[in-house]
Amino acid sequence: MLRPYVHNEADRAQLDAWYTAHGYSPLRPGELPATGFVFEGVAAGFLYRTDADTVILEGFITNPDAAPDARYHALEQVHAALIAAAQQSGARRILALTADDSLKQRALEHGFTSLGLFELLERNLDPETP
Repeated sequence: MLRPYVHNEADRAQLDAWYTAHGYSPLRPGELPATGFVFEGVAAGFLYRTDADTVILEGFITNPDAAPDARYHALEQVHAALIAAAQQSGARRILALTADDSLKQRALEHGFTSLGLFELLERNLDPETP
């Protein structure tokens, strides 16, 4: 069942378990945007807003214990819900960042075009977090 992500301990724990199972670090407080969708027990994704008319699809994660076909169909629904939310927000452009070939293929199937390869860099601005 597809539903909005709720910023509570239960949803956060579910996502942290999936991120950890995939070998990623757990989420930091405040890292997730207001808009996200979860396909219960299977997948999630998020819509990051900017101060321009551009939004970013990011934070896609799946439950590695879910069946591959369940993950595929869940991500399809999450992706479609995020695009609809972007359109409803008045966004005029959607960007998507991924290093995952299956997510890239899904974006292409949803009308995205590749802008080439880029390197994503990060700088921590929180002196409390290493």
